Amino acid sequence: MPGRVESRGHCCVFPRDVPIRALESDLISSNSFLKRPKMVMTSQDQATFTFAIQKAMELSQARLKQDPKDWEAMYALGVSHGLRANYDFMVRKAWIDAIKGVSAARKLHLKVVQIKPDFVDARLTQGIHDYIAGSLPAGWRMLSTLVGQRGNREHGIQVLESVAREGRLNRVDAQSILPAIYRREKHPEKAVPLLESLSKQFPRNYLYTWNLPRPSAIWAKRPGSRVARWIGAPEARARPWLRSSAGGKNPRGA
Repeated sequence: MPGRVESRGHCCVFPRDVPIRALESDLISSNSFLKRPKMVMTSQDQATFTFAIQKAMELSQARLKQDPKDWEAMYALGVSHGLRANYDFMVRKAWIDAIKGVSAARKLHLKVVQIKPDFVDARLTQGIHDYIAGSLPAGWRMLSTLVGQRGNREHGIQVLESVAREGRLNRVDAQSILPAIYRREKHPEKAVPLLESLSKQFPRNYLYTWNLPRPSAIWAKRPGSRVARWIGAPEARARPWLRSSAGGKNPRGA
């Protein structure tokens, strides 16, 4: 199945020894990802990734030849293009190739939605694309426009929120991305409940726990801010870490 081969490729791009800051919410909460150095991958991992993605694409394309409206194969092919775009961006720093890959993934997933409107998971790529493309600095937005890519931050957030609510395969992905976006958009009061829920669902994933105090710590110190008022509310009494983080201390040791 294409999806299983894609998973192998995904593990190559995000191996367990990747420096942790590469997976932090800073990748979305600011434009710092544009200045990050290339992600280092061994030649063996690169070869494994290339083989896995190429094989997944061949399997998807073979099914689409038999049935051009096979939405599952179409979705899998879009995922493959998206993973290769991540590789081109993070490892190769090949900007144009990465943009083209994201464009191919987005177009395929838009077709999936047309064929199967209730498959909300296919909207994840569209939401990420719209938000990031709409948040780029002016020069990068111009480059995206030249290759036919236009973004819309507000629409991107709305799409991601719908996937976070109604998605099946990509619900957790959307829920994981949104806190970083909320932090960037100065809505940390929306990020905290999501991170809290995710940390309970995945207690061994310390990234969720580590990020919990961050949105509140920044804004709780501002008099009259939404988070300052929220921390003072009765429902926040069950969250002692919020008060600790507001004082600049992280009781979780991060």
